[in-house]
Amino acid sequence: MQNADLLTEAKEVLKHNDRGTYTMPATELYPHQWLWDSCFTAIGLRHVDVDRAQTELTSLLRGQ
Repeated sequence: MQNADLLTEAKEVLKHNDRGTYTMPATELYPHQWLWDSCFTAIGLRHVDVDRAQTELTSLLRGQ
């Protein structure tokens, strides 16, 4: 798989699992926001959408 294809596929997964202010790690297995998953999601999102990455972390901290 080429890097561009991998990036496109990763973005699609994040988009599919996006719930507005947080990202579900896996829609069928984990229907809620989870600490580690949100942190790793924010790391990935910061490469494509810094504002959305910040929203992910803000949402996470708001729930603590």
